[in-house]
Amino acid sequence: MSRVIVGGVVAAMFLTLSSVVAAGGTWTEVADAPDWPAAAAWQATVGSGPLTSITGLTSLQVGDIVDAYGIRITNVASFYATTSALTDAAASADYDTRLWLFNVDGTPLLGNDDAPGDTDFHSLLTDPRSYPGTIAPTASGIMLTPGRYVLIISGFINDPEDSANLDLVGPFLVGGFEDLHGPNPGAGPFDHWENMGADETGMYTIALRGATFIVPAPGVGTLVVIGISGMFARRRRR
Repeated sequence: MSRVIVGGVVAAMFLTLSSVVAAGGTWTEVADAPDWPAAAAWQATVGSGPLTSITGLTSLQVGDIVDAYGIRITNVASFYATTSALTDAAASADYDTRLWLFNVDGTPLLGNDDAPGDTDFHSLLTDPRSYPGTIAPTASGIMLTPGRYVLIISGFINDPEDSANLDLVGPFLVGGFEDLHGPNPGAGPFDHWENMGADETGMYTIALRGATFIVPAPGVGTLVVIGISGMFARRRRR
């Protein structure tokens, strides 16, 4: 399988401490989080202590379909990210969500459409060894380790795809929508999101456990919100 070729580009911008430091373990989306890896960038979560939730908004009307956040997984055994209130009462979404976990180098790891038993079609990601439902064969060999990751939320029926329109994760139609899926071995590098004009969008709260902010908050003054981007190999869009 071809891999995304990454070169580092790091951009920093200074905002006031009061406007961007997360309070009470919650990160609230600042402006519009990027569509990573389409934009080769993600929004850094900035704060101290455990990261327990991310709140934000996607809107089909303004073309804001996908939001990507940098997080740090600290406890693999207890880690989850979910929009399903069945998993965490703090989780919620106004629409049918999908959650994705990528390495920061651009390679896909995991994806889930529907958490097991959730009739509202909300999503759940965990290490495959902790997942309460069926593990698709593509995810069976994946073992997360503590470190930096990119957590992405999209809506049904949006998938990351390669230039031949193959799903990078799953695909969900092979197995089940409640399964935890891993990388599609037949897919190439990321090229586009599948359905940028026909997806479900709305407000969301992603509840997390076993994670922290990817950028520690400074004690005083200003902080740096870091957007990490990579220069990917030249890609042909469909």
